Amino acid sequence: RLQRPTRGIDLRAMQLVPSGSDRLVAPRLTRIGSWLARRAPAGVADRIEQRIRRAGLQHRWDAPRYIAAKSILTAALAFLGAQVLAASPTVFGTANGIALPLLGWRVPDLLLIRRVEQRQREIELALPDALDQMTIAVEAGLAFDGALQRVAGTDNGALSEELARTLQDVQLGISRRRAFEALLARTDVADLRQFVATLRQTEESGIPVANVLRAQAEVLRVRRGERAEEAARKLPVKLVFPIGLCILPSLFIVVLGPGIISLIETQGGG
Repeated sequence: RLQRPTRGIDLRAMQLVPSGSDRLVAPRLTRIGSWLARRAPAGVADRIEQRIRRAGLQHRWDAPRYIAAKSILTAALAFLGAQVLAASPTVFGTANGIALPLLGWRVPDLLLIRRVEQRQREIELALPDALDQMTIAVEAGLAFDGALQRVAGTDNGALSEELARTLQDVQLGISRRRAFEALLARTDVADLRQFVATLRQTEESGIPVANVLRAQAEVLRVRRGERAEEAARKLPVKLVFPIGLCILPSLFIVVLGPGIISLIETQGGG
């Protein structure tokens, strides 16, 4: 008997309790976006769809809706930029008139890429602890799928959601190999890719899964510590510009300001 994973997508709730935006705004955005996507260069919609999946937003957004929202935002900012340029036909007004539509076109992409990177980083950080939990579950007598389901039911954020989706795929009849390939395509995390590759080798060679899980958890934990140390080494370099541009000028004003004012008053009085 198939068991539903603890976490996952409640399709029934999504269909029965649609929000106002889902009933009114989303269909119109989808129609506009589909028309624009057909006229976009080849591969643009596919890249956007891939980023949306890796950002974990596939339940609220798709490529046509994203393209439509982005185009509407760009058009609105272009109209605002034209108004600014008409009111102030100067160099500053011209710069604003050009910058506003460019921001409207580029900022959504930057925000989406940032969301993808944050989600991938979240999965990297949660993976060693998840492997430890799976190791304990397997050593306690659970099968690998049962251990995977136990981890998917915990509150590990993005990793739990992706594992729950993988379990749903397996329970729908998709082979475990294809389900894990879909997992890698949705996440594109190097550590997770290495774990899946090691798991395949384990199944082929017959090595106990618990030993592999423990070894992989240790390797990923060491790698996580190395990444933290590398980020700590980069921190002083990243602080140079904020300190030089923000803190030092204020410090100079506070320290040297009274002396300069006194000097000016003395010379003025003399």
